[in-house]
Amino acid sequence: MIRDATLDDLDAVLRLEDTSFETDRMSRSSLRRLLTTPTAVFLVDESEGSVTGYLLLLRRSSSGRARIYSV
Repeated sequence: MIRDATLDDLDAVLRLEDTSFETDRMSRSSLRRLLTTPTAVFLVDESEGSVTGYLLLLRRSSSGRARIYSV
């Protein structure tokens, strides 16, 4: 099930980040900030109670454009 991420998902997303990427990992503080940023769309995929993936989009407030920031 895909749903909006919450601060309760921070630890699970950080684990995914650490196991998925060898370099350029996002820090806990960056993920926390992005979870509460109004121009970010932060979604998680949850299966059987566990977060199995995430998608982070950043929107520009001055336009309708968005970019994929992390998958």
